[in-house]
Amino acid sequence: MSPEEVISKLEEHFSGVIQQGNEYVVDCPFCGDKKQNLSINPYRMLVHCWRCNYGSNVWGLFKRCGIPFFIKEDTSFVGFKKGILSGNLYNMKDDNMSKKVMLPRGSIQLWKNWHNPQYYEVVQYLKNRNVSYYDVMSYNIYYTDDGIYTRRVIVPIYDNGVLVCFVARTIDSDNKKKYLNASGVKLKKVGILFNIDMAFNFNPIILTEGVFDAIAVGDDAVALLGTSMTHEQINRIVDLHKDVIVCLDGDARPHTYDYAKSLYDNGVNVRICVLPRNEDPSSLGVTDKTVKETFTDKEHKFARQKRDNRVDEYKLDRWKVIKENITNPLNKEYNLIATKKVKVVREYIDTAKEFDPMLDIYLKLGDI
Repeated sequence: MSPEEVISKLEEHFSGVIQQGNEYVVDCPFCGDKKQNLSINPYRMLVHCWRCNYGSNVWGLFKRCGIPFFIKEDTSFVGFKKGILSGNLYNMKDDNMSKKVMLPRGSIQLWKNWHNPQYYEVVQYLKNRNVSYYDVMSYNIYYTDDGIYTRRVIVPIYDNGVLVCFVARTIDSDNKKKYLNASGVKLKKVGILFNIDMAFNFNPIILTEGVFDAIAVGDDAVALLGTSMTHEQINRIVDLHKDVIVCLDGDARPHTYDYAKSLYDNGVNVRICVLPRNEDPSSLGVTDKTVKETFTDKEHKFARQKRDNRVDEYKLDRWKVIKENITNPLNKEYNLIATKKVKVVREYIDTAKEFDPMLDIYLKLGDI
């Protein structure tokens, strides 16, 4: 289902649907909520109730509520036995994808265990990488203490709502094998890109190296899952018909030039973002920025709901209200002066410049 189809289903079968950014909120049908605590993200296909902690995807929600929905035959495949010929999913015709991808044994959803003392160590690891509670829930991040993936953070990779792979990152600094992938899946050969489902809705998209880089940048970022970009991945990006900003690690400047040049030669409008040496998008962290915003009465009520549910305590772009006053009593508008957590990497991305193969050759030569 496309995001537009999900939104249409929500408006057809739920009353009082309100849009809040990329999310839509309704009354939760499972806990008797009347304050619109059920949040649906039609772009990530994720569902969560802030009151009863119900969590699922839109297919699970519709099935449980008895709402009919249709999945095209091509997208109902098991483990890529069929290739997708339309939409934003690449046509995968690889024998290595014949098995259904499953998460590692013993995987637990971290957002449900964020305050569990048993997982304090992994939560601290993620916080040190500037991964928030909101990110953990939004990207559906797992953790396992079992099997060959023990003591690893599991980041699932979805394509068109289907689990196609996962990346397992160790939390132990002395473990030489930092990353492991799903057994039997050759990421590069089939052109897999992390976060393609969400980034597909944005223009431009930000091209990064690893999954944590993409998470640090935001919803409009995809990850190559390594320091190389294959022809399959190039074709995949070209087929999106989007502008691209290449934002790799600061010490990968020759790669920045090579990837930008490859996309440029294939007709993509490319900009480049050059980070400081020895820095990557996730290491740059966040900074406080003072902003002024006006909310309507309903928006203000929703913002307070979020605050009361302690979501803003973990969200990197949270608001901390400094001053609040009613600017228009008739329209019930509220003027908020606040500090907002802003990801530093976004400031570099905002200054990304147009790529020129001749002028930017210094990146290839490594002169700066």
